[in-house]
Amino acid sequence: MEHRSVSPHVLIFPLPVQGHVNPMLKLAELLSLAGLRITFLNSDYNHHRLLRYTNILDRYTRYPGFRFQTISNGLPLDRPWTGAGLRDMMDGIKATTKPLFREMVISWCQSSDPSLLLLGIFLFAELIEAGEVPFKDDDMDRLVTRVPGMEGFLRRRDLPSFRRTRDANDRGIQFIITETQQTPRAHALILNTFEDLDGPILSQIRNHCPKIYTIGPLHAHLKSRLASETTTSQFSNSFWEEDRSCLAWLDRQPSKSVIYVSFGSITVITKEQMMEFWHGLVNSGSRFLWEEVLAHPAVGGFLTHGGWNSTLESIVAGVPMICWPYFSDQQLNSRFVSHVWKMGMDMKDTCDRITVEKMVRDVMEERRAEFTKSVDAMAKLARSSLSEGGTSYCNFKPFDRGY
Repeated sequence: MEHRSVSPHVLIFPLPVQGHVNPMLKLAELLSLAGLRITFLNSDYNHHRLLRYTNILDRYTRYPGFRFQTISNGLPLDRPWTGAGLRDMMDGIKATTKPLFREMVISWCQSSDPSLLLLGIFLFAELIEAGEVPFKDDDMDRLVTRVPGMEGFLRRRDLPSFRRTRDANDRGIQFIITETQQTPRAHALILNTFEDLDGPILSQIRNHCPKIYTIGPLHAHLKSRLASETTTSQFSNSFWEEDRSCLAWLDRQPSKSVIYVSFGSITVITKEQMMEFWHGLVNSGSRFLWEEVLAHPAVGGFLTHGGWNSTLESIVAGVPMICWPYFSDQQLNSRFVSHVWKMGMDMKDTCDRITVEKMVRDVMEERRAEFTKSVDAMAKLARSSLSEGGTSYCNFKPFDRGY
């Protein structure tokens, strides 16, 4: 009897927020194109929004073996998740699921930017043992010296916001330690980054988890793969209805003259902060747009929260950044953007119109050539990683049954 190979079956279960669901849907499609069977597990609330605002079923059900399943996120449907409610949601899911499934939830604590946040997770216990965390005073510019590869530039204010505490028994700290202590037990890690961007950090992670597959940037990887298929994809994964009416205006603007503003899907911004941003942007004299149009030729700068998806998209598009981080890995990302990769500026822990105006002028005028040169060089490396023989291209081969 002829032996028939059964395609591997992959369960994908993202943290049920837009910034995690979006790249995981891209990973799901990439793996589907590679011939794997996929079950995508989403929250009831988010799946309902995807059905309402996108044609997600048409997009994914064309792949044999792809199916959607949903689960309650432990919160009422009329109470959408925010960053501050992470622990409540995790507790709710654990209360309604079985033990084997609960162990899988630990992966949610990893950022969409795995290489930066994972390093902090692996070394967090050492930071506590060395007395660097919790903080003993309010000097947020003091260097953190016990993180290999970051000794000379990582400050307290660059650590994820949940670590800014002076209490070792803080619920947030204990929550992260408990939920991530099993991470090194993983057989392998698939990371949405590329070697040229995060090489020094990846070398540190490999001391804990040797088998790492860097296959990013995911959005560009999927776009490249779809371009080689007979069908292309113009679908959206947004939880909200998209308004593309701004594109006609944008088409009329000079090249690189517009600064794009977006703070992600869960950033909480006060009315006072909104007005400071507005005044600073107006006073800078630059055209600005609060819409999702990053790759348009008219866009020359990106005022962002510094989420990993936005950071990678900005790099691939060759657009310098001004980062105003909100929480989680965004504090680390903004420091790398400004100090390590030198692709933009870090506006962490401040929000006033004078600073906004100055940084917009720097990115769009005074230091434009400097930042553009750096981000263009990294964009070229990102494209190279996805081309045949590139690191991300080769790292994906073990998952592709077509090779």
